[in-house]
Amino acid sequence: MSKLASLIITYNPDERLLNLVETIHHQVGLVIIVDNFSDNISSVFINSIQKNYPDVMVIRNNENFGIAKA
Repeated sequence: MSKLASLIITYNPDERLLNLVETIHHQVGLVIIVDNFSDNISSVFINSIQKNYPDVMVIRNNENFGIAKA
């Protein structure tokens, strides 16, 4: 297993997030998505990633902290 991890900060992501995870998932040992309080429509993409890649860790913030704090 790779000792590398990927951290992705999101806010209202679209289908490009799924493409990104598909691309990097096999290249790193861990993918972590920190969602900065996306709307319900964008959460659909995050939910589909959790369904297709259950080993991807998703952290959902309850407010938008900005990219630096997230």
